[in-house]
Amino acid sequence: MNKFYNQIKNCIQKSNCIGFQKSFIILFSFLIIQSEHGFSQIVWNGSVSTNWNTAANWIGGVVPLSINDVVINSGTPNDPLVSGVGPVATCNNLTINTGASVSIASNILNLKGDLIISPTGFFVHYGGVLELSGTSVQSIPDITCYDLKINNSAGVVISGDVMVNHNLNLASGILSTGGNIITVSNAISAAVFGFSATNYINGRLIRYVNNGDFDFPIGDATNYELATVTVNGLSPTIYLLGEYFSDNSSCSPVPNGGGGPYVNGSPLFALLDAGFWTLTPDIQPTSGTYDIQLKEKGYTNAPLSASYCAVIKRDDCFSNWQSPGVHTNATQSISGGTVTAFRSALTSFSDFGIGFGGIGLPIQLTSFTADHYDNNLNTLLSWTTASEINCDYFEIEVGSEINGSDEFEFKKIGQIAGAGNSNALNHYTFIDKEINKTGTRYYRLKEIAINGSVTYSNIVALIFGKESVVVSEIYPNPAAELLNYEIISLEETPVNISVSNILGQKIYIEPQVLKNGNNKLSLNVESFPEGIYYLNISRDGETDIHLKFEKFND
Repeated sequence: MNKFYNQIKNCIQKSNCIGFQKSFIILFSFLIIQSEHGFSQIVWNGSVSTNWNTAANWIGGVVPLSINDVVINSGTPNDPLVSGVGPVATCNNLTINTGASVSIASNILNLKGDLIISPTGFFVHYGGVLELSGTSVQSIPDITCYDLKINNSAGVVISGDVMVNHNLNLASGILSTGGNIITVSNAISAAVFGFSATNYINGRLIRYVNNGDFDFPIGDATNYELATVTVNGLSPTIYLLGEYFSDNSSCSPVPNGGGGPYVNGSPLFALLDAGFWTLTPDIQPTSGTYDIQLKEKGYTNAPLSASYCAVIKRDDCFSNWQSPGVHTNATQSISGGTVTAFRSALTSFSDFGIGFGGIGLPIQLTSFTADHYDNNLNTLLSWTTASEINCDYFEIEVGSEINGSDEFEFKKIGQIAGAGNSNALNHYTFIDKEINKTGTRYYRLKEIAINGSVTYSNIVALIFGKESVVVSEIYPNPAAELLNYEIISLEETPVNISVSNILGQKIYIEPQVLKNGNNKLSLNVESFPEGIYYLNISRDGETDIHLKFEKFND
């Protein structure tokens, strides 16, 4: 073989080609240059047609292989077109010079190297796949693709903004955007696929959205941090820009300066330290809702269990963290070092993170009421939970004020078993049959978990004797702007309505005259810092009612 090789080489170098056909010589000239110089360069001449896979369209009469650099110049009779059902078009580096163009209509163009396009060159892709499958890091400029497949375990870098009009397949390796953006304009859930812990986007991803689940497989150079948004009739939002930031040190921490955020009344004291997500819409929605699921790994401050975790949100880097929407304990999990957290019924986009507390988040108590029973002699207490985690039992407590102060002294009057672990609605009732009830009775629930931890409900009150008043409803709770409440009074009477914080400091006082019957009132809490507060109703210098509510910044 070596002797034959040397004969061909001697023919080419010394024009001693007796016994060799011309086409044979051209072919082997190409192979010799390729073997001795690595990635040989092949130039398009387009003399026959637009077909990439036609040998006569290439100088040297050979269709490029995956090891060849390809150059496309202007001024040829035909520009190259990748189409049809024939062999996959392939090359190493592809250079499109000034005034030249390459088009993909169908089939696959498989690049092993970089795509290089002059400022006035054209890459036209309206069908088929551009696949990047090299063995070292590849680079592509700002282009528009139909289907883009990332299939390079060494990674791909974009040096400009890239638009994908159909599908993005993250089959292998990390796609790094730097300060650029990759956009997928196809607003169906499955338009981005193939992603995993080793195949994702290190950088910025825009997805056009519609109803359904939309994955944002983003992260940093080290960690894959998946966010999934479930869209429920959002309008007029068209697309979302997803980003992940691994450093929160220059932004607002958890806990907030005034405490919190609070989830189901329990404070969170830390943010998982691997980072946070930002989702930015083209325009904030004015109708509809969405749910979000976050999967975070790479943190060093691990929570004790999943039940301690929750999705939290803030308006921007410098705002306090909040807990809007709905949190359900059972939708949090930890597996293989990844914390998964979920929150539903959200209405605006901004920063998101996973916060956690020092005790398991409590039961999700959706209602707790006190009503007269047995001809107004007794109290019927009713409550409902939407979820419970390790709930052993409830103690029912009744309280009285201590010397007319804002504090209560509670005692146990009963006990009911909890549901343990449940995602279903659970309804409970208890009758307070203590005789000779007078004045206002204050009730609360004490939830005891299997591990012995304790969580208290809000306080509800009921009148026995017409010298008192009672709040029948308080909503929404949590509240962002207006807190509405309804007071039932058995006579016309002046009262003082106040709000105190968790330290017992009164931050708001307002006199009111209650009419006999139902009084619908509201309180503007928009200027209150986020946290836990108590609504107090006082008469004749004595506080009759304390009701807990939570303020968050929507």
